[in-house]
Amino acid sequence: MNKRIVELLSQYDFKFEKNSAYGHIEGYEVNVLLNTMGIGPIFIFSTHLSQEQKSDFVAKMNARKLSLVQVQSSMFGLEIVIGSATLGSFVKKFPNVLAAILEELAAVQAPKADICPQSGELMPLSISTYSSLTTSYFSSPLRGSALRGISFANLRRFASTKTFLGSSGREKKRVMYREV
Repeated sequence: MNKRIVELLSQYDFKFEKNSAYGHIEGYEVNVLLNTMGIGPIFIFSTHLSQEQKSDFVAKMNARKLSLVQVQSSMFGLEIVIGSATLGSFVKKFPNVLAAILEELAAVQAPKADICPQSGELMPLSISTYSSLTTSYFSSPLRGSALRGISFANLRRFASTKTFLGSSGREKKRVMYREV
C-alpha cells in the first residue's frame, strides 16, 4: 500500500496488507483496494441497503459531480473509486469526498458495521469486528479483473475451497463464503 494512503488512513486505525486496507470510518466498515491500473483507490462501504436506497445514494453522489469519483452499488454495499492525477492530489481531495460520502450515507439511513450488509440482521460483536478473513479471488464489475486480498468481516468461510484452472492454465483456489 502506498505510504501516502497509509498515512491518510492510519488516523482511522486501518489494518494494511499489500494492496488493501480495512477498518472503520464513522462506524462504517470500509475496505480499501489500491487499483494500480486504475485512476485511484476503491473504497467499499459495507452496509445493508435496499436496492432503492443504493440507487438513491448513487444518484445523489453523481449529482454532486465530484471530479473523478465513480460510485456503484454491489452486493456488499457501495463501491466508490476516488480518482486523482497523483496520490498527492488524492490526499488533498479525500476529506471533501469522504464528507460527501458520509453525508449521503446518513441521508439514506445506512446502517453501520453492527448490521450484516447481506441480511440486515444485528451481528454479534465477534463477527462485526475484523477477523482477517481474506479471499484469494474476487471479481468486481467495477474493475473487471480479479481483486486479491479483500478482508470482509461480514462473511464466513465454508468448510472447503474450490480449485479451478485460471486463464493462464495455472491452478487457482476460490474460497467459498456464505452469508452470516
